[in-house]
Formats: sequence, C-alpha cells, structure tokens
Amino acid sequence: MNLKYTFSLFAIAIAPAFATTITFGTAGTAGFTGGGVNSVSVNNAAGLSGLTVTVTAGVLSPDTCSSQCWLTVDAPGYGVDNSAPAGGASDGSMDLDGSGLHDIITLVFSRNVTLTGATFGNFGGTDDGSLYNTTSGATLVSNFSTSSITGLSSLGTSFRFQTQGTNDSYRLLTVSFNDSGAAVPEPATMGLTGLGLLGLALCKRKRLGVGRVQ
Repeated sequence: MNLKYTFSLFAIAIAPAFATTITFGTAGTAGFTGGGVNSVSVNNAAGLSGLTVTVTAGVLSPDTCSSQCWLTVDAPGYGVDNSAPAGGASDGSMDLDGSGLHDIITLVFSRNVTLTGATFGNFGGTDDGSLYNTTSGATLVSNFSTSSITGLSSLGTSFRFQTQGTNDSYRLLTVSFNDSGAAVPEPATMGLTGLGLLGLALCKRKRLGVGRVQ
C-alpha cells in the first residue's frame, strides 16, 4: 500500500456530508402527501438511506393540536388548517398563517442534519416568518421577509417554521440540508482512521526495505 493510496482512502473517510433538497406538497417529490392528516412521515427521504423525516402541523398555543390541525397541500408547498377551540370551524386558510392562532410546521429528522436553507410558496410582499432550531432552542431567523432563506448552517434534528403577524401567510416549499449519515465518522474516529492507514503504509515500506541503510 503506497502513501498516495493511503491518503486516498483517508480522503474518502472524511468526505463531506451529502447535500440535498426536499420538496413538499408536489406530486412525485420525495413521497410527501398530505391533507386531512396532522403529520406525515417518509422513510429514506430524498433517497437517503435510513433517513426519516416527519412533518407535523400545529399552532403556537396549544403547542399540540393533532385533533384539530391538518397539513394542507392545495398549492405547491405545505400549509396548515386549524380549528380552535377544538371542534370549531376551519380558520379558513390553507396557508401557514397568523390568522387567529399562529400556525407552525415542525420538521423532525431521524438523525442529525445541517439545515442550510428553505424556500416558500404563496409568499407576498408583506408576509413575514421565523425559523427555529427546536433541538437546541436557537432562533435561526427571527424575521424573514423573502421567499427563500440561504446561508444557514444549523445542526439538529428538529426545526420549526411559523409566522410573525396576523396578516402573514405562506407555504413551506423546500428545505435544503447536509446529511452526515451514519457512515461519516466522528472527528476522533477520523483521526484514528488516518493514523491506522498511515501505520499500515509505513509497515509496508519497512517490509519492502524502503529507506533501509545499506
């Protein structure tokens, strides 16, 4: 085993996480469907082995409303319809909106991912929203007023989208993230892997007499 081959293996071991985008609420994309249900879960989301993503509709207060909150897919992207109090009439909006109760959509991944961005449908000039990492409790964007968010780098398993005011409404269209996956070693493991491969190369060189004093 030569050093070039050794470090090629090491480079593979520390390859960057896989970047991907999931699209919500459009036919044939990532297997997501909705309407009349509070949440949907998809295994091997975006073709990533072992990755499950669960999308849940809710409102800020109460923070759970599985019996009266529904995901909607009337237009590209996911929205929320709710009745409050329980058993009441629909709030009349298929979007994620702040009319009456503030709707929320929560994404839960089955393993850590690094959220990098999101896009939104039905987003008007006066609409505003906010995004939280509910794994860490961090506010990622306190007030976004455009139809896309880029440049994020937030590690976690759970993220929440919501509105700011009563006149705001939009739909969650896509999320982009880097998936480290179970196959990517932890930093300490990567270091040990590199040292092990280097050791194998040196042993091979010694056995072949490379560098031997004549």
